[in-house]
Amino acid sequence: MPTGMTPAGWYVDPGDPSQLRYWDGTVWTVHQSPAPPTAPVGIEAHLQRAGDRVVVAAAAIAAGIAPEVCVPHRRGGGTVAVTFSSKPPPWVYLTAVVGLIWPIIIIAILRKTVTAPAWPVCDECTGGRRRNLMWMWVSIASWVPAFLLFSALPAMPQAVSWMLIALVALGPLIAAVWFSDRANLTRGVRGVVSRDGLTVDFPTKAFPRASVATYTSAVASPSPAGSSGATYLPGG
Repeated sequence: MPTGMTPAGWYVDPGDPSQLRYWDGTVWTVHQSPAPPTAPVGIEAHLQRAGDRVVVAAAAIAAGIAPEVCVPHRRGGGTVAVTFSSKPPPWVYLTAVVGLIWPIIIIAILRKTVTAPAWPVCDECTGGRRRNLMWMWVSIASWVPAFLLFSALPAMPQAVSWMLIALVALGPLIAAVWFSDRANLTRGVRGVVSRDGLTVDFPTKAFPRASVATYTSAVASPSPAGSSGATYLPGG
């Protein structure tokens, strides 16, 4: 029970943790007030929720804040380092009119990245990555036989020749890019770094509320109203 040494003030009501009751320094009074919500702790303290998105400080991601299980399959397993990147502004692609190399250079200069040192992945994630990387290299390797096959074809109309050249040149490239994207372990998360590099934006499914520790208990650590929690009401 409280003693006479406890200073007067508002404290969590020992009979009702949802209420504050005034302690006059000697006894409890009849005066009550609703207790304020407790502060978030754990992972939730690092998240800012807005609709179907969750924003996390880039420094927190780099320090190891991550979901408990892999995002696409909601299964546990191992962890790997993954890198999230920012999206280039739309105007960058307009520079392609002066040469295809310029958008690549500008994107490389403007891109902001954040590396998560221990992002959760499951066996299905890593197995899918291996398969897609294999097909990516198969697509790249198919360029040589595709060009050899094209050169062995008989003469044909110029329009048809250009169509086949485009197919041979672009088909494997498009396939390689597609498989490369599917091999990216961040594909099922789609975390996007802000253009200033300070935050990372995720869909809510990356950090569902049910998977993180959210709030401390007012009963377990009662403190005076308006206090940071440094002073506690003594129990007895």
